[in-house]
Amino acid sequence: MLHVFPSLTKFLMEHPSPCFLLHEVVKQLEGKYAEGVQLSIADYEYYLKHQSNLTKEEQMVLRQKIMGRKGPKEMAQTLFPVAASGKLPGSIVVTAHMSPDIDTVVSSFNGWMDAFEMDVAENLHRWNVPNDPKEILEVKLLFINHFGPHFFSILADNRSALTLTALDLATTQGLKMHHYEDRTLDVSLEESKHACCVVDEEGNFIGGWLAEDVEKVRVVIDGLNHCIRWLQNAFFQALVSKGGNTQALLEKKIEELEPYKEFSAVRRKHLDVFLSKVLDVSQGVFATVKDFLNILESKSKFGFNPFLEAIKGHKKGETDDLEKLFNLLSDPFKKLRSHLDTFRIALLVKI
Repeated sequence: MLHVFPSLTKFLMEHPSPCFLLHEVVKQLEGKYAEGVQLSIADYEYYLKHQSNLTKEEQMVLRQKIMGRKGPKEMAQTLFPVAASGKLPGSIVVTAHMSPDIDTVVSSFNGWMDAFEMDVAENLHRWNVPNDPKEILEVKLLFINHFGPHFFSILADNRSALTLTALDLATTQGLKMHHYEDRTLDVSLEESKHACCVVDEEGNFIGGWLAEDVEKVRVVIDGLNHCIRWLQNAFFQALVSKGGNTQALLEKKIEELEPYKEFSAVRRKHLDVFLSKVLDVSQGVFATVKDFLNILESKSKFGFNPFLEAIKGHKKGETDDLEKLFNLLSDPFKKLRSHLDTFRIALLVKI
């Protein structure tokens, strides 16, 4: 989502009450026109309802600040066909006449403000002004001169027939949103009524996550996890054994590790593609363990370098520095496994 929505929300929430900030909403949304982006208050309301993470109470406070009014809850039943504490399903449209005059423009504007402030619909609250009322002298005086030239394009639809839009139908009910660094293992997809998706920091959609994706992705990632666990144990054994040789282990290729030898041909292929395409280890399974660790370190700073430097000075059979070496080895491998379990990796594997 464009940065204007979070910054606008922050401004509105921090502004003291009472206030009437509709002009500020128009001003900030209008500012994007110079960048070639046309935003409307409907776009902002969708963000407010589904992506802002504000509570319903906080949203109501914000709506009241925008519209400069706070109508009693029971008034909603008088003005709109809603039950007590209920809401209209879908979106609501408050419209002016087909050939708008100043009376219907003003009355529909006030009706829309009431609907927006009271949040009487489950989805969006739209104002519709058919044709173009800008040439009406009173409209210029009341709206254009005060709010700016883009007042109607930002706040109102310009439709001769009332039709649904994608924003009217969209809902996040039952949708669970996750971020790049969330762990896929922490997600439960047992409840079939819920859908999962991954969004960035601004709430923009990145990818979907379905129940059938879990097994497909885990098969690929677990292949590398098996190799990583075996490699970590092999380093431990090399450090404590008088005959151990950590340098020889570093020179081994991924395809020479014991777990890899037990993989099927399909799983070997999956691991090779995973290494080369997702983790940017260009040699894939033909890369040495040292190259593999160095590439990962250069990209994500897991902490393998301190361990690689420390083992250069370690003498076979020495035990004084073992605890330090074990910690230097365990921490980066733990970070690597956690990284492999994130949606950042899972979505790349899914592609």
